[in-house]
Amino acid sequence: YVIIDYNNEMVLVGTVRNGEKEDMIAIGSYSRIPNTNFAEVALVVRDDWQNKGLGTILFNYLCELAKKRGLNGFIAWVMIDNKRMMHIFRKSSHQIRYRIEGNLYYVEIRFK
Repeated sequence: YVIIDYNNEMVLVGTVRNGEKEDMIAIGSYSRIPNTNFAEVALVVRDDWQNKGLGTILFNYLCELAKKRGLNGFIAWVMIDNKRMMHIFRKSSHQIRYRIEGNLYYVEIRFK
């Protein structure tokens, strides 16, 4: 089934045409944290489509949509060896704070 609640959740899917069908190559999503103005954000880009700017495009669009819906920022849990994800966050125009918890980064992204 599908839940559509654009105020609290958003999912974006990147696809490419492959003959008669479409292949999913990326997913970006956020889910509002209850009773806050923040949401948890997640990005996944298929290996053969990484380093082409797709993650950045998804992240920036999710930020735009979240701001329009009154969110103040995102949080994310990122594996410590996921340098690509951290690069996307760091190069954004938003204020980024993070700390290490075990083998994860806990990241706070505040919209400007």
